[in-house]
Amino acid sequence: MCESNIAINFGVNSMTVLYRNMSVNKHTQDEYSVDDSTFNFRVNSKLKEEFSVLCGREQFSVAVALKRYMASCVRDSKIR
Repeated sequence: MCESNIAINFGVNSMTVLYRNMSVNKHTQDEYSVDDSTFNFRVNSKLKEEFSVLCGREQFSVAVALKRYMASCVRDSKIR
């Protein structure tokens, strides 16, 4: 499986995720492989830390975990 490049930066009060080429009409891995957009949102610091630890335990970066979740939601047209 090919992984897309995602850059993630954690600030004191915000998280920046670069996610590329997201289209609700396209569902293959290659269609999300070019990063061309920025996604910014605030998150609780405890939640961010605990999610980071969980991702590390599962041997995923936070960026890969979020990208996979987003792609799964788009593919299934459903937010879990």
